[in-house]
Amino acid sequence: MRERLLLALLITLTIGSTPMPLRGQSAPGWLEPYREPAARLIGEATGDTLGSIQSEIERYSVWPAQACCYMVGKQAILRARETAQQAMGDRFDLKGFHDAVVTNGATPLSVTAQIVEAWSRA
Repeated sequence: MRERLLLALLITLTIGSTPMPLRGQSAPGWLEPYREPAARLIGEATGDTLGSIQSEIERYSVWPAQACCYMVGKQAILRARETAQQAMGDRFDLKGFHDAVVTNGATPLSVTAQIVEAWSRA
C-alpha cells in the first residue's frame, strides 16, 4: 500500500503540461494547481482518506527527497535480506536479521549491508 501511495504521489506531482517546480518551492501558492489533481489521483490509486492524502501531499511538497530516500533504503535492506536468506538457507531467522539491521542504529546503507553479511556468516 505504501509503495502505491509513493508512486501515485510522485506521478501526480508531475501531471499536467507543467511539472511541479523543482526550485522556488517556498513561493506562496506554488502547490495550489497540483493539490486537487494529486489528491484525486492518490485517492483513486490507494483508497486512502482525504486527510491522510493531504498530509502526504504536504509532507512531500516540503520534503521531496523523503520518498526517494525511503525507497532507496527499503530496496537496500530487502537486497541485504535476500542475500542473507540465500547464504543462510534454513538457518535464516527474521528476528535475527532485524536485530542485525537495527542494533547499530543509523548507519550508512553500505555499512548496514556489511553488518548483515557478517551476521549471515556467523
